[in-house]
Amino acid sequence: PYGHPVEAALVKAARAGGVKAPEVVAVLADGDGMGTGYVMRRITAEVSPAKILPAPPPSLIADLGRELARIHALPRAAIPEGIPVMDTAEALAELKARFLAYGGDRPVIALAIRWCEDHLPAPAEPVLVHGDYRMGNVMVDGQGLAAVLDWELAHLGDPHEDLAFGCMTVWRFGCLDRPAFGVGSLEDYFAAYEAAGGRAVDRDRFRFWLVYRTLWWALGCLQMGQ
Repeated sequence: PYGHPVEAALVKAARAGGVKAPEVVAVLADGDGMGTGYVMRRITAEVSPAKILPAPPPSLIADLGRELARIHALPRAAIPEGIPVMDTAEALAELKARFLAYGGDRPVIALAIRWCEDHLPAPAEPVLVHGDYRMGNVMVDGQGLAAVLDWELAHLGDPHEDLAFGCMTVWRFGCLDRPAFGVGSLEDYFAAYEAAGGRAVDRDRFRFWLVYRTLWWALGCLQMGQ
């Protein structure tokens, strides 16, 4: 939804705000003749869930909760211009329109849309939402979480969206007995988030976003299949 210069500015703001975001060392300019992009200082750590999840560092679930609380605490004034605001009702209507455009012939997706329509939460005070906070987008070393990557889907919205995203079945990479990121329990994750300054977790909002983002992913898979 925005270009690399805005994304680079957001990564810088997150790092300045205490988030374990990479250090941006250069942003490409028009005169560089290399298109658009930015350069980050190298971090030596693991990113593959297949290598992390069999034996995650003991602190990882607490680290994941803490970093998310720090992201959500970034002041509005520090967030660069160009970061969009998500209207949940409008986004759900767009998903429904996409589903109908793809044929509207998957009953489980139709049921999920209807469930989300029936359980649409009241608007939340918007905070910075990473938008893709999950295993595969965090780097981990022997000490725990080393970096939060891939900020290109960030927006302003409900913090419960971020809380739920990494807990989707697909992002647990087979570790279904560990509902939080395939790493640990939801209660430990929520407790770490709240202890680091995150607002109290609303379980009903969390469930809505878990269903909503799973629906979003199902439609994304249909789109990729086409």
